[in-house]
Amino acid sequence: MNQTSLDKNMIEESALLEGEAPMPGAPSVLISDSKACIPQHFMTFQHDRQSVEEVVSNINFDEDYLVFVDEDKAGVFIQLGIVGKDNYRQDNDKKIVYGRRWRVEATLPTSEIIQTVFLAIKSAREHEIRELFKLSILGGVATPFNNHHDLPMMANYSDQFLCQSHANNKLQSDFSITDLLASITYDNAKFTLIDIEQRHNGTYLIDIQILPFFQGRLSELINKTLTLLVHELTANAVLHELMTQLVQLSNRYVEENFKFKQFARFSRSVSIDAIANTSILTRSNVAKEASESFKTIFKNSNYETDITRVPSIHDSVLGCALRNRLKSFGSLQGILPKNFLPNKSVD
Repeated sequence: MNQTSLDKNMIEESALLEGEAPMPGAPSVLISDSKACIPQHFMTFQHDRQSVEEVVSNINFDEDYLVFVDEDKAGVFIQLGIVGKDNYRQDNDKKIVYGRRWRVEATLPTSEIIQTVFLAIKSAREHEIRELFKLSILGGVATPFNNHHDLPMMANYSDQFLCQSHANNKLQSDFSITDLLASITYDNAKFTLIDIEQRHNGTYLIDIQILPFFQGRLSELINKTLTLLVHELTANAVLHELMTQLVQLSNRYVEENFKFKQFARFSRSVSIDAIANTSILTRSNVAKEASESFKTIFKNSNYETDITRVPSIHDSVLGCALRNRLKSFGSLQGILPKNFLPNKSVD
């Protein structure tokens, strides 16, 4: 069947969300024996708060993560509210805290709005778990991986924070690694050493079991063991790799539980082959068969969208540095920033 001449009755009108509209003459694609669709890259978008709210209302994740849609003078934004216990207090009272604002452009494709929420949740959850990683040291308890450390101060005194400035002796035995793990709590869970093995290339594999706290907040810790790969047996290397593994566990939890219309797009159960096949079907094949008039409409639409995203370069230290960097690339494809070469695109 010709993809550009499918029966329009086969296209589910209900599949179109508020803020979406097909480009004039947009080709449709047969995706099953009785269903067809117009791929999203052949649509135009004009989103507002109401249309973004419609998209977000179809997203499901953890009940403790609330997705707000609001607007101010700068436009529409998405913002997370996270409900839970205060990470730095001992009481059991729940509170709500808010993450950063994620801007949503009016012309942003619906799929990218969904992915913006996905990234906002991953980012917010990583922020939280970094605060749950606690290290007992010098008679106190610290959260060395949290995001609230004073970076300008640390940069001003960077020599104070380098490993060679502190005792960072190699861990010489399983017993010392056990001591290190005993000094850590994570969502009130504990870690215990299972095994350590040095490979022929000098790297170390360290198997660690997580012993979750029965009132813990992070369900991804249940029945989990971790295998750390480090190139040297130092406390610094082990702690960094352990934090990396915990971030990966959190990200995998989000991937499996984030759903749009009950579809877990980022789950490992979604077939890569199916995604690749659909991409070929809706992009390469359609592009070959589309009419010349539509190809012109498609090209112009993409340009009109792209030009709305071009930033300006200002007369400042950063602006001067950016101009020099751009000049160093020579001839570039695309649209130059505003105030670099006004009203000119790079050939």
